[in-house]
Amino acid sequence: MARLYANENFPLPVVEELRRLGHDVLTIHETGQAGQLLSDEAVLAFACADGRALLTLNRRHFIRLHREQPRHAGIIVCTFDPDFVGQARRIHDAIEAHTGGHRHYALEKHLPLLVSSGGSTRHTADAGARRSTRVRWRYAGREVCGGIEEMNCRKRSYFLVSLAASGLLLLGLFLLLTETPPMARADPGSLFVKPDGLGTACTQAQPCSLQTAVAQANAGDTIYVGQGDYTDTGAAVITVTKSIALYGGWDGAASGPVGRDPAAHPTILDGQGTRRVVQITGPCTPTLDGLTITNGNANNTPFHTGRGGGIHGWDASPIIQNNVIIHNVGGITPTNGVGGGLLLYGASASALISGNLVLSNTAGIGGVGTGGGLSLQYSAVVVVGNVIQGNVAGTDQGWGGGLDLREFNGTVRGNLIQGNVARSYGYGGGMRVSYGSPRILDNEIRGNSSDRNGGGIYVNWGTPLIQGNRIVGNAAGSGWNGGGILVDWGNPTIAANYIVSNTAGSSSGLGLETGDYFTVTNNVIAHNNTDGIRLWELTCYGLIAHNTIAFNGGEGGIRLNYPYITPTIVNNIIVSNTYGISAHENASGTLDYNDVWGNTVQDYDLPGALQPGPHAVQADPHFVHAAGDDYHLRAGSPCIDVGMDAGVTSDMDGDTRPIGLGYDIGADEFRLLHLLYLPLVMKNHP
Repeated sequence: MARLYANENFPLPVVEELRRLGHDVLTIHETGQAGQLLSDEAVLAFACADGRALLTLNRRHFIRLHREQPRHAGIIVCTFDPDFVGQARRIHDAIEAHTGGHRHYALEKHLPLLVSSGGSTRHTADAGARRSTRVRWRYAGREVCGGIEEMNCRKRSYFLVSLAASGLLLLGLFLLLTETPPMARADPGSLFVKPDGLGTACTQAQPCSLQTAVAQANAGDTIYVGQGDYTDTGAAVITVTKSIALYGGWDGAASGPVGRDPAAHPTILDGQGTRRVVQITGPCTPTLDGLTITNGNANNTPFHTGRGGGIHGWDASPIIQNNVIIHNVGGITPTNGVGGGLLLYGASASALISGNLVLSNTAGIGGVGTGGGLSLQYSAVVVVGNVIQGNVAGTDQGWGGGLDLREFNGTVRGNLIQGNVARSYGYGGGMRVSYGSPRILDNEIRGNSSDRNGGGIYVNWGTPLIQGNRIVGNAAGSGWNGGGILVDWGNPTIAANYIVSNTAGSSSGLGLETGDYFTVTNNVIAHNNTDGIRLWELTCYGLIAHNTIAFNGGEGGIRLNYPYITPTIVNNIIVSNTYGISAHENASGTLDYNDVWGNTVQDYDLPGALQPGPHAVQADPHFVHAAGDDYHLRAGSPCIDVGMDAGVTSDMDGDTRPIGLGYDIGADEFRLLHLLYLPLVMKNHP
């Protein structure tokens, strides 16, 4: 059995036929997910458009995966984007970024049934080579597609396959890529469920109950769940122990093509406030897609009481996508609650949480609660494109209102994390990071709050990468720290974030309470009610470079609040705050190449051991439009080309540093746009 991924543009008849034959076909919604899924789940990638398919193979990952997981065969990404070349480049850039680049490719392992015009099944190509090979593809004794051309693009090897328009020919190609026969039951396929389903047929014409279908299904089967409410009398509405797929929104038609629309045909799994909704026990990789998971309560469940009210996954790596996870509870006093909406423990990088609405869940009521929306522990999940909103960590003490990441080594990318709360002794309104090395990228983290530290993000140990996020309007408790981000020990890299309009007792932008090394670069930190950046702890040290820090209150742009702090602060724009840079009398470190100007109380309030440096600038940086929060530099800015090499090779937009004669100061590396205005006589005007 192959595991294949297809996006919404991939022909539905082919998807259904692949599933009928026992292949595990899962849906993704962005070609940008290709690299993330490929890194641990797959070794083949296709981009389909205008009758053409792009195939790339990674030999190293193929050998590793087919030794460890021989039935995991590939990944399909199809698109009808007219810019085929650009789409292919984006996919391959993602693949290269997540696999460490391409090396040598061996097609004979991937295409064991390939019959070429020359009678040979061996076709290899080294990256950097350039050649063209004509072959014939055959499946079940018939030719299924035409020639294959191998094209080189710098260091990548591309394989462009000419395909006819019929999706069935694509099916023939994909079956060739499967090394082993289907490993599900003898007649794998689809089962159908309705709330009033009876018997055991589980067919489209005679649907069965949800529990019957789950019990009958074998690995690789798909269960289509019709509109209506589903519950049970046990500890969970359903318990899943196999790699099956459950798809909500089935239209209930007794015959014909299977139709799904979860919005038009809502499929509701209801815990009725007395049981967990979905229990997943591994090892397995099931799919939940298009379901509403609601009213779960794990308080009295016999397995891991108080954990995972909506979904509880243990040593499993599920695909959870396009669901509504709402109004679930982890635990109620005296049980401490974990993962109100969802808990995954021990999930591998093949697990995916994508496109879900995670709304109004609570980890703990009357006790300690951790992870109001999601709790991901000892896992490496990809969390992408979800709305995580209005969740509560705990009504007594809370950690991670939206998400709690504990020993987490996965990726949280492109999510809206909004209006979540860590109450009463609470830390991390939007999310709490505890140990691990998570990648927190390109999220909107807005309007979250904590009763204590870390309104947006609270880091308690670990080595997180926090990059490209918009962290706006979050609030830490009165008298507490880190409205946007609070790092309470750890080795963070905080880069290219927009940290604006957050509130706290101090360090309303970014607080660093760490004795470990930190890196803070290319951030815009502005309009926070107290300090933009504040450093605590006796041994706090690290790099603060190429940031734009403006219009912050409290003690201003950067505050070094303890003795013996020794950061390196270079190439920053620090303007229009109360203070520019201020420091404890025994603080030290390195300051230079900063533009500190126009701060309302004082530009520098420094002890004798700290001086602005010989290359300091004090001038209006000439932002494009600061009142509109556009902190790019205008032509003629005194910050252009006057910085030092601090080891930062890109800016907040991803532009290369340096551009021009030297490094620019601040988060932006100035790029001149060349505009040419032709006289009217040259435009053939009369």
